[in-house]
Amino acid sequence: MIEMKLQSNRTHMKPNFLIVAGLLLALGMFSTSAEDAAKRYEVDPVASSIKWHGAKVGTDHYGKVKLKSGWLTVAGGRITGGEFVADMNSISNNDLSTKKGFFGGESDNQKLVDHLKSADFFNVKKFPESKFVITKVETKADGTYQLTGDMTIRGISMSLGFAATVKIDGDTLRGTAKPAFDRAQHNVKFHSGTIAQLGDKLIEDNVPLEVELVAKTK
Repeated sequence: MIEMKLQSNRTHMKPNFLIVAGLLLALGMFSTSAEDAAKRYEVDPVASSIKWHGAKVGTDHYGKVKLKSGWLTVAGGRITGGEFVADMNSISNNDLSTKKGFFGGESDNQKLVDHLKSADFFNVKKFPESKFVITKVETKADGTYQLTGDMTIRGISMSLGFAATVKIDGDTLRGTAKPAFDRAQHNVKFHSGTIAQLGDKLIEDNVPLEVELVAKTK
């Protein structure tokens, strides 16, 4: 009788043990998934910057355009996606004088900015925003990234790839990159070599950018 009772107790202990083990496993899986869950970092437009550079034969110009909004997702300590919107009305120039002409006309700086905003270039009245959406993320051996995404300028989207460096420190993410886009692909063809032989009036189609991002979780 005693032996039968012991066997019965062992029989009841086995499923109880399996239940406890299953619960512990589930908790462990939940903990791991919580650590790896994607975090969203919202870009700080004030702390971030985009510098542009334009060149033609014998001269060049440079300036900035402001980010309107943006975000990056991070999972397992790695970037997984992101989207950025630039305010094209914010285009500015940093190399020409802001001093007005002798007769009080527009400064050289303002003339260039107005031209860049016009239909000859980015037509900001019709297309006030430009956007970049990450579609592919590759991690390199040195810890940097190769990002690929869709760049939309003047309503035309083209694939664009570039290297980027990202550092994450708790709730703060900092990133730098130097992408470059072909303006002619986005129908920005004023004095472009794709439409005419312009000699010293030719403006380069390749537009390099320098991007510095600061983003934080909320």
